[in-house]
Amino acid sequence: MLTLREVAKALRVSTATVYRMVGAGALEHFRVLNAIRVPALAIERLAEAKASDNEEPN
Repeated sequence: MLTLREVAKALRVSTATVYRMVGAGALEHFRVLNAIRVPALAIERLAEAKASDNEEPN
């Protein structure tokens, strides 16, 4: 489980962007008491989805 700061660093975006992604439901997350945690697998899935979106059709 990663913190939002760790996710932002891995994705090379701001923490505000990660908060928006969480709020929009674009990033799988869990709340632990008052903290938000993101599974490492969720980042991999997001990267795969972005890569498939960027592929050009033949």
